[in-house]
Amino acid sequence: MEKHDDAQNHPLPWGRGKGRAALSQDPFFKEFFKDRDFICSLLTELLPIPSLKTLDFAKMDLMSSNFIKDSLGKQPLRQLYNDLLWRLPWEDGKYTYICLLLEMQSKTDKSMAKRVGDYILGLYNELEKRGEIKAGQNFPFVLPIVIYNGEQKWSAKRDLGELISEVPEDLEHLRIKLAYELLDIRHTKESSLKDGATSW
Repeated sequence: MEKHDDAQNHPLPWGRGKGRAALSQDPFFKEFFKDRDFICSLLTELLPIPSLKTLDFAKMDLMSSNFIKDSLGKQPLRQLYNDLLWRLPWEDGKYTYICLLLEMQSKTDKSMAKRVGDYILGLYNELEKRGEIKAGQNFPFVLPIVIYNGEQKWSAKRDLGELISEVPEDLEHLRIKLAYELLDIRHTKESSLKDGATSW
C-alpha cells in the first residue's frame, strides 16, 4: 500500500498574506483542501487521532456534495459553507468519509453541531438513494471537521447532544451524541500550526 511518508514536509497554508486573518480573503485557500497530500498532512499531523494514519490516502477521492440541503431553509448547505467531501478507505478496504466545512465567517455558528448532523444524514440518504448502502448494511463512518478562521474564538457546542434540553436522568442514555472536530486557525498557537503539533 502506498504511504505518504513525506507528509510532514508538505507545506501548510497557515499565515499566508498578512497573517492568518488574510486566509478568509484568500481565493486559493479552498484549493489546499482539494490536494491529497495536504489532506494527508492535515489528518495525520494536526489532529490527535492516531488511527487516521491507517487510512489509505493514495486511494482517496473528492466527492460531489451537491445533494446536501439545509433542513431549515431552501438554500443548500453547500452555499452557506465552503464544504468538501472526501472518501477514502481504511487498511481493511472499508470506506470512510471526511467532511470538511470551511467556516470563514467572523462569528461562531452556534448551530454548527446541528448542521453537521444535517450534512451526515444527507450523505446517508444519498448513499441509500444510489444503492451504495443496502438494507441491513452499516453506514460508513463520517469524520466532520470544521475549519474556522473567524475573529472571535470558537465558542459553539461541539456535540449535538449539548444543544438538546435537559431531561430526567433515566432518559440521559438516549441523548444524541454527534460531535465534530474543530481547527480554529486564528486562535491556535502559531507554533502548533507551523509545526503540525496536535495541541488542540
